[in-house]
Amino acid sequence: MVVGIAHAGLAPEIEIAGVRPNLMLVAVVLVTALLGFGPGIAWAFAGGLTANLISTTPIGSIPLSLLMVSALVAG
Repeated sequence: MVVGIAHAGLAPEIEIAGVRPNLMLVAVVLVTALLGFGPGIAWAFAGGLTANLISTTPIGSIPLSLLMVSALVAG
């Protein structure tokens, strides 16, 4: 949840060499790679939904993309 809030609130303000980080993407990839598919999809859905509800993007777009990334990382 904290990563989702940081993604929606803090990430748009950070810019490194013209690139803005996607904190939720990094968190989901790390959790999926280290802990497996189950925790990865839980992080993707909960964090993505939190970030989605705080931001102005269409509802469901962030969790859906993070769930696909989690599935790809898990193999």
